[in-house]
Amino acid sequence: MYCDKCGSKLPQDSDFCPYCMNKLASEKPTENIADKAFSGKKRTMIIFLSAAVLVIAAAAVIILFFIHNNGNNDNKEDVPAQGSSSVVSSESQTQPQTETDTQINSETQIQSQQSSSSSKSVSETVKTSASSKKTNNAKDEIRKAYRTIVNDYAAKSSPDTVKWKCYYLYDIDDDGVKELIVDHDGNGEFDFYTYKNGISNLGSINLHNSFLMAPRDGVGLLMCYAHMSYCSVARLTVSGNSTIKETYVDSADTDDYDTMFAMYGIKELEGTPLNDMSALNNNL
Repeated sequence: MYCDKCGSKLPQDSDFCPYCMNKLASEKPTENIADKAFSGKKRTMIIFLSAAVLVIAAAAVIILFFIHNNGNNDNKEDVPAQGSSSVVSSESQTQPQTETDTQINSETQIQSQQSSSSSKSVSETVKTSASSKKTNNAKDEIRKAYRTIVNDYAAKSSPDTVKWKCYYLYDIDDDGVKELIVDHDGNGEFDFYTYKNGISNLGSINLHNSFLMAPRDGVGLLMCYAHMSYCSVARLTVSGNSTIKETYVDSADTDDYDTMFAMYGIKELEGTPLNDMSALNNNL
């Protein structure tokens, strides 16, 4: 060891130089400062590494936690589908199963209602179609029967008279089937027919100079007579589905036929010539 001032050789670990009285700088403290600096850096590094390890460990724990939870959720979903016998908590097993059952039951009910509604709609459509077909078939039968009668009257008439002889269609007894009324002489001599599981002849009313009107009250049919300042009103109804019945309503000595007939009737029925099938084809 040497004095850094006078250069004299000194014993090891001297604190001052005996020759020049120079206070010597101790190497030990220098070494202690260096050691301390090194120890501080080491401690900082250790703390940093420890913190990093803790962060990595925490991240690993979080990742494992989510993986574990996802695995449990997958197992819960698999239990109802695969019938697994894995043991899970009653809450985690029962609640999702209950919600699932509720949803399934709701969907099943909706599907059942839709199916029932669809079946009902199809059934109603089939019934409506069958009823419509039955009605059309019945009308075809009535039309065919009435056409035969009208053609027979037309065949018995001369070509000159058949054009003004006519027939009428009117539901006298309000049963849904229009009666056939034939004015076979063109002057108010009416023959009445109806269709009740076949043709029925209801009889005849022989009163010239008459015409038919729909009644204001909707009951039966009115036969209105007018001739030489005299008029009368009679009501025609079906009696026992077999005969036509004539009932007196009113009469008067007047030329004002229209005013009197308007009191009882709504409108006059329009006849169709015997050689014209349009009414039978379109209005039955």
